Amino acid sequence: MRLLPEAIRRVFSRPKPAGNETDRRLAARTTEAYRLGRIDTRTKDWQPTEISGDAAIAESHSLMHARTRDLSVNNAQVKKAVETLTDLVIGAGVQAYANPIPPGQELKAELAEFDFALESDGLFEEWAGDPEQFDLEGKRSWWDVQRLAFSENVLVGDALLLRAQRQAAGRIVPLCYQILEREQLDTSKDRPASAGQNKIVNGIELDAFNRPVAYHLFDAHPYDTSASGSATWKSRPVRADRVLHLFLFRRPSQSVGVTWLHALGQTALDRDKFIGAELQSAAKAALLALLVKRRNPNLGSLGLSDGTEDEDEYENEEIKLGSSPLAAELHTDESVEMVESQRPNPNAQNFIDLVDHDGAGAAGISFYRFTGRYEKTSYTAVRGAHLDDDGHVRPLQQWFAGRLVLPVRRAFSAQAAALGLYKTVSSAAFLADLRRYQRFDLIGAGRELLDPEGETEAALSKLRGGLTTLKIECAKRGLHWIRVLRQVALENHVADLLGVSLDHTKGQGGQTEGNTRSQRKAGESRQETKARTAADDEDAE
Repeated sequence: MRLLPEAIRRVFSRPKPAGNETDRRLAARTTEAYRLGRIDTRTKDWQPTEISGDAAIAESHSLMHARTRDLSVNNAQVKKAVETLTDLVIGAGVQAYANPIPPGQELKAELAEFDFALESDGLFEEWAGDPEQFDLEGKRSWWDVQRLAFSENVLVGDALLLRAQRQAAGRIVPLCYQILEREQLDTSKDRPASAGQNKIVNGIELDAFNRPVAYHLFDAHPYDTSASGSATWKSRPVRADRVLHLFLFRRPSQSVGVTWLHALGQTALDRDKFIGAELQSAAKAALLALLVKRRNPNLGSLGLSDGTEDEDEYENEEIKLGSSPLAAELHTDESVEMVESQRPNPNAQNFIDLVDHDGAGAAGISFYRFTGRYEKTSYTAVRGAHLDDDGHVRPLQQWFAGRLVLPVRRAFSAQAAALGLYKTVSSAAFLADLRRYQRFDLIGAGRELLDPEGETEAALSKLRGGLTTLKIECAKRGLHWIRVLRQVALENHVADLLGVSLDHTKGQGGQTEGNTRSQRKAGESRQETKARTAADDEDAE
């Protein structure tokens, strides 16, 4: 008799409930209140180990993350999932725009705060867009690093951004950053907490409140074959305030991240194997296969005789058909049949669609985006799918902005102010009111509209009804409302100087508004004339 696990043995060996109905009902509620918690013949082998978030990751991450990196290179579906998520959440970059006007503050006539915002934004973008300024290695701009850090989260669950200082001629500020892979965390340093020392989990040293104190990082990537052996496996603790650790919490007991593709990997691998088998079968089916049923298999050849050997180099018989019909003398109980394959499988597409539907759910994006197959759908279905994607993407944009974009922007602004680079605010004034000068609007990547005209009209209707604001509608498209208004004002001003009339309206019978200089002057003259006439009438009365 096969021995059962202890938990199952206890359940199966429980004494039968008492004979009365009340006791039987009580026993049934105790053992079957939740079906998922019941142990029977179907579920007795399904008993996952109870384990903390950090412990589960520590046991699995090495092989699992090596597999996800391999799949992202060699599996089309996984590559598509990573790139699609990165495009949706990051796009060309998540922005942080200065907003030094706290809620409730009375707007000044001159709006001097906007001058600081524009100066601060412009200086930051000059630094962030230059790889020589932003990246310690001089390879990547801030926008490149955003996409790289996010895709690393999707693949292996973590991205590490190390703050550094580099003094060199031509630099705007000494501040710069270096992005590191998750594999540079030295997990060999892990230890439990004890008297006088903190615990280390997955290479991160944590204090009694589980707050990071230090990151134990290898000097070089441990699997970099070009690095020297001594540097590759040498690690040192780096203060936690120098490290921006980007990962998404799945459990409260996590200190590091885990690949977002953990539920997609097996599905993608099975799909890849299935399609590979179908392709191989289809390739073999494309060959001509004849089945010859004869009394004596060695009795002559069915093909044409060309004076050459009828065997290949491996002594397999070859039948040379040539370009004429096959002719052979066969007895009545002999036959030649063509073997026809059922490949490609007519049901393969339905099966692949089922697998892709599960894969899209595992990746966290809609089926249409995941597969790119829009041929059998409708506008309503695609719009619903895009709205589902928006509902998933916006929290991710907020998470990414708060955990990575905002700290980088604040670090730059603080250093720029300390160095006296701002002309619109002094270093002392900046330091005295950090809540004002370190306020930012975080704006994620916008999405393309399926029906630009219809959705724009809907947005305008909500604006007129007070159900939304210009700031909200601009943010949905990845735009900053103040910049939009300033640009509109600039364009109107230039058009006015050049005497060009711009008509941005749909009504008025195609007539332009009086928005050129001459038209406005004529309108002002008419208003002045009306005002003088009204004044003369009052005097006459």
